[in-house]
Amino acid sequence: MAVKNILIIDDDPIFCFLLEKQLPKDIISFTKSFNQAKEALNFVAKKNNDDSDFLIFLDLNMPGMSGWEFLDVVQKNEYACIFKIVIVTSSVNPEDERKATTYSYVMDFLNKPVARQELVKILEAF
Repeated sequence: MAVKNILIIDDDPIFCFLLEKQLPKDIISFTKSFNQAKEALNFVAKKNNDDSDFLIFLDLNMPGMSGWEFLDVVQKNEYACIFKIVIVTSSVNPEDERKATTYSYVMDFLNKPVARQELVKILEAF
């Protein structure tokens, strides 16, 4: 299994901490958490020329820039980086899951809380 670069974008610092703790350390080369989507977008823009692959765990409902707005910006721009995005949300609206499938970068949709087994399965697919 290849080593992964992980970004967590969620306005809840406790969720970010818990998700980081659940990730299997032996296959993670880099993990960075952001409490604001705009900060994550700036980070991604700076890393754009690195040819890095990122697995992003993205919350939908955040103040400032929402997860949907983040997805719109990523979808509209061309990046050298390869992204795979997993939506991680407390939303139970089935329309959110349907809408998420319209974004080419989204590979999965998970409801909080996230089980470690789900994370391992996603990392294996990435």
